[in-house]
Amino acid sequence: MTLRKKVIFIINTVTPYQIDFFEKLANYVDLNVIFYSKNYQNYNFNFKKKKNHFFLCHKKKPVDFFCKFIQKVNPDLVIFGGYRLKYNSRFISYIKKKKIKFFYWLEKLNERNYLKYKFTKYLISKKINKADGVLAVGSNAKKMYSKYNKNTINFPYSIKTQKQNKKNYFNNKKINFLFVGQLIERKGLYFIIKAFSLLTLKEREKIKLNIVGEGNLKKKLKKFVKTNKYAHYYGFQYGKRLEKIYERSDVLIFPSVFDGWGVVPMEAMSQSLSLILSKNAGVTEIIEHKKNGYIIDSETNSLLKAIRLLIRNPKIIKTQGRRNNNLLSNSLCNSKNSSNYLVKKILKTI
Repeated sequence: MTLRKKVIFIINTVTPYQIDFFEKLANYVDLNVIFYSKNYQNYNFNFKKKKNHFFLCHKKKPVDFFCKFIQKVNPDLVIFGGYRLKYNSRFISYIKKKKIKFFYWLEKLNERNYLKYKFTKYLISKKINKADGVLAVGSNAKKMYSKYNKNTINFPYSIKTQKQNKKNYFNNKKINFLFVGQLIERKGLYFIIKAFSLLTLKEREKIKLNIVGEGNLKKKLKKFVKTNKYAHYYGFQYGKRLEKIYERSDVLIFPSVFDGWGVVPMEAMSQSLSLILSKNAGVTEIIEHKKNGYIIDSETNSLLKAIRLLIRNPKIIKTQGRRNNNLLSNSLCNSKNSSNYLVKKILKTI
């Protein structure tokens, strides 16, 4: 009988997609997850805590708790979901004394701010070459991190997916566009407001725009919704309520100025939506322009052009949406596939 490997993840905060992945992974390994916090800015998730979940924010002496927990569990591998997590250096120092292997799990860096990018890159290079490996969120991240750690593996984020036999498109005989995300400048909300404002009256009669999220641009968004009857704001949603909104939608709009990956597009693909994605989102590496949707510049005119193209050619939406569901179900972005891959690719060598 083969003993199950013991794995500990150390993650900043709770997100539903990672909970799905951890649930799948727990079928193959003895898993414990340590979260720094329950709270995340502009998100308000409510989830049922499990026996293998622990929160450092509840501990008076987080470092002491971690060291005692490591002694108790004696894991085969510890995976850090970030390079700047609080207490990281002290945690890693203790792990190395115990001769326990550890990996980082990292997204690609934002290159738009050149000086910050160069400094962060230098800082990371000094950290990750001491790790036993890196799980890179996407091939572009792998290309960067493999320069500093030869054991770098492409391991994107993943969600719980299931193949859909049926999808009802064009509810209320409209093309239903959707934005899900933080209502902040980085997510490109200004481009959405401006692009939809430039549509003609005839074009607006053919569409509906649903927006889900929280953030500091909420007041500006509400003002836009109030003066545009085709737009509807749902506030922050997750779980079954969010799934229902996806089910009633046809096209996801994701015009981020930067996103290391982007989980929302994966959720949309699982629900057989077509996509309009910013080229600055890491997840676009699994998307083929025109085949799965449209990859655009993060600016108003590119977004407006893609919206108008779909208004004129709504049949494309169904074809792209069904391709997306199939693509996601068979990729590493499916948590069932990714958990299997982690066990076979990494844990068998430890």
